Amino acid sequence: MAHEFRTPLTLIIGLSDNIENGRAANQEEVRKAAQTIRRNGYHMQRLTNQLLDLARLRSDYDKPVWHHGNIVAYTEMIVDSFDELAKRSGITLHYLPAQKETDMAFVPDYYIKILNNLISNSIKYTPKGGNVLVTTSVEKDTFTLTVTDTGIGIHEEKMPHIFDDFYTSNIHPTDVSTGVGLALVKQMIDRIGGTIDVKSTEGKGTSFIINIPLREEKDTYP
Repeated sequence: MAHEFRTPLTLIIGLSDNIENGRAANQEEVRKAAQTIRRNGYHMQRLTNQLLDLARLRSDYDKPVWHHGNIVAYTEMIVDSFDELAKRSGITLHYLPAQKETDMAFVPDYYIKILNNLISNSIKYTPKGGNVLVTTSVEKDTFTLTVTDTGIGIHEEKMPHIFDDFYTSNIHPTDVSTGVGLALVKQMIDRIGGTIDVKSTEGKGTSFIINIPLREEKDTYP
């Protein structure tokens, strides 16, 4: 984790020093330096937020706040927010709900973080020209969310460890994963009584399947 913080900090400090001391040759170099500083600042912010979320989940201070609403519309909003990133990466991103509308109780704060982590990982590890598919469905008393990609996949030996704290699989040559995101996803799903399964084939892709039991109205609100 110290290494993960040190790398962006070194870039931020070095580029800031160049700008302050006039070593940037022209306005274009200043602009590019500012973009790199901002990008690395956002990376550190995301990492810090994930670490805080992970710590809060393990304390007595984090209580799931349930809301009742249309999970399909909420999912569509989250998926749409990745549209530009997918296009820049040359990835086709789709959302296919089994039901056009599904009213249910869910925890918006957890749900958006879970889906953000899974979609961003899928885009990250899927080569240009690949696909990422998000699906939702309700059968009997269970809500199912699936995120499937045509990416590089996960080695069979690494599968049992992907939800471990700070575990990095090094499955990508430019991988800068800290092993926080999937650990956070697993803890949030556990907190609301759900399950998460992974199916993956190296060179073909990965699917994350989340099942969350539907809650009775009387169980949802105090």
